[in-house]
Amino acid sequence: MSFYDEHLSKDSALQHLPVNDTFFINTVRTRIKKDLDSAFSKNDVPLDYVFAVGKLKPDKDSHPAVTNPFNSWSGNNLIWSSNPRYNDGLMITKLRLASFDPKGFHRYYVKIYFPGKAHYIIKELLPLIVVTVATLVALFICFLTLLTTIRKQRQLAVIKSDFINNMTHELKTPVFTISVAAKMLSAQPSVQENKKQLSYVISIQEETRRLTLLVDKVLQSSALKRGVLS
Repeated sequence: MSFYDEHLSKDSALQHLPVNDTFFINTVRTRIKKDLDSAFSKNDVPLDYVFAVGKLKPDKDSHPAVTNPFNSWSGNNLIWSSNPRYNDGLMITKLRLASFDPKGFHRYYVKIYFPGKAHYIIKELLPLIVVTVATLVALFICFLTLLTTIRKQRQLAVIKSDFINNMTHELKTPVFTISVAAKMLSAQPSVQENKKQLSYVISIQEETRRLTLLVDKVLQSSALKRGVLS
């Protein structure tokens, strides 16, 4: 629209049209409407638009060259409309083309209004909106799944840690009992005199000592994972 507006403002033939409402309206309905349809078609803009001709009449006591009609382009100064039903929208819209006959007391301009603009924009953005909503829903579902998995993993870690602690503490008691019993047996004179029995007792003591070390390592590892080891 800006490019076409600049093109029209430099068109000397249009800028010097006779000051005649009927002549200018016919020019808009034929030449300008055709150019607009062509420009909109090339840019995939829908052609169900409404256009109107407005007319400004500056104060005759002021010089036309210094009269600024920009503030009146949104007023109720339409002289013809392709669809009067949308005149309210035409009057408030800011989409317009250059003014014509700038050297005379009458200034014409063309306004354009798209009644279905909101519907067109929604239709064009609908695929993007659907994809965005679907992506957000998928992300939300993934977040909930991840949160649920983290909670389950945390519960499993707590259960495993409790099981290991309970198991190792339960093992320490019989291991300690076996260690004491083996020590007492090794101190018996009959066992010391019997080398075969003594070797059995020594093996029990060594295995008991090794089992004690393994239980202690498991407890230390569990304590490190839970962060309670200073």
